[in-house]
Amino acid sequence: MATSCKTCKSHVRENWIKLHLEQGISIPKVAKLAQVHENTPYGWKARYLGGGFPALHDKSRAPHNHPNEYSLDIKEKIRELRRVGLKKEKRYLGPRVIAHRLKAQCNIVISPSGIGKFLEKDGLIPASKSRRRPKKERIKICRIHEPGSKGYLTPFHTLSSSQQCKRLRH
Repeated sequence: MATSCKTCKSHVRENWIKLHLEQGISIPKVAKLAQVHENTPYGWKARYLGGGFPALHDKSRAPHNHPNEYSLDIKEKIRELRRVGLKKEKRYLGPRVIAHRLKAQCNIVISPSGIGKFLEKDGLIPASKSRRRPKKERIKICRIHEPGSKGYLTPFHTLSSSQQCKRLRH
């Protein structure tokens, strides 16, 4: 089933289920024709009989809630501390200072790392830069295998037949 649109997928699924329900073709046969796992049409059938055509749409797999997410009140307090720090102290307050002030002023205990992640997601601080150099820069180049050096061996397939014979003899 190589369709991409939600409604197109649903129409195709509906047609396969109708083929089973109206014409009496077995589910394993439908699965083979649809080129899906044998159990998949059983799920389609249950969803179709339970909710009709709209039930055949793909469901979102995203989580419905985030239990560890900060409340809107706490988020606003973090933003406010950041703004006040810039206004009064002429500097951006970091996660540690914000965590300390939240504890002192509001009696809210939050980890500095969590505040740092929130500030990054909110766009209030740039993402941390990687200190490690790219792999291409870290790999040491072997001088022996560089073309033109004394120890460099030309690949066997690039040599002429007479050169290959000489090389094999030695």
